[in-house]
Amino acid sequence: MAAKARTQADYRRDMNPRDQFGRKWLTTIELMTGEPTGGIVPAGWSDPLRTPMQYLKVPRNADGQSELGRLVLDFDAWIAEIEHAEMVWYQELHEIALAKYTALDPARVPELDKDKLLLKLVGPKPWPASDVLRMAAAGNQPLLGFTPLTQRERELLKIPTIADLKAGPMPAPKPVSDAIIPETYQEFTAWVFRTGAAANLKEAAALWKEHRANLTAA
Repeated sequence: MAAKARTQADYRRDMNPRDQFGRKWLTTIELMTGEPTGGIVPAGWSDPLRTPMQYLKVPRNADGQSELGRLVLDFDAWIAEIEHAEMVWYQELHEIALAKYTALDPARVPELDKDKLLLKLVGPKPWPASDVLRMAAAGNQPLLGFTPLTQRERELLKIPTIADLKAGPMPAPKPVSDAIIPETYQEFTAWVFRTGAAANLKEAAALWKEHRANLTAA
């Protein structure tokens, strides 16, 4: 009697691996490689960050074998990509602002990302913000999906509820000391104008590039 023909299902297996935070995911793996095939989705929980599956990796042991049942969320790669996208977005925002308004008061620079006309022209800002991803990587429970989002996280993710909207805008953040160099491009740009380190957006962008290079080399 002829052996039963093997199908694609014979070479695959559904699994519920857990990531470094202990969160359970659902995926299908190729038995020969141990790598996921198809989607990787949350199993029984809601992911407010909508994690792209390309940042979810199956770790390998010292022998190069896949560690089945485990996933690692590569926050470093995700943050690096979002940071690059944010820098490009802000540079385009500033270029459009200069083209539209010709003369630009440096005091307005920190508020350009709230200008409705400019936002319509430059398109949506990269989401989620790199600062939000850093908070999640550090273990923020609501952002990781362990607990419900608070108003703070909903504001950061730009997904407010009706109650949030009725309550009005969030209070402005407290001013930061000029002795501390900001970590985000938007805040850095405002800082160099405020401290007189740059006279225009081109100089500000060059200083940011130099600052990031110094941090990488440190």
